[in-house]
Amino acid sequence: MSEFRWHKMSDEVPEDGMRDYLVMGPKGGLKIARGYREGHGGPFGAYFKLSKGGYDFIDADEVYAWAEIPPLEGE
Repeated sequence: MSEFRWHKMSDEVPEDGMRDYLVMGPKGGLKIARGYREGHGGPFGAYFKLSKGGYDFIDADEVYAWAEIPPLEGE
């Protein structure tokens, strides 16, 4: 089982792809993200995707720390 562990964005970035994350803003606010995408050209840099089908996202520059949400035990 993977463990829940915080990572500072200034020290480590997540893998590019769709996984569930908990992201923390600089003031301690929390959001659930559905994935992380590196900047692949175009107007956007790296960002966390906040919804599965929409265009909601948060720039990686606005995230203080992130943690991958481990799967529920038994699944």
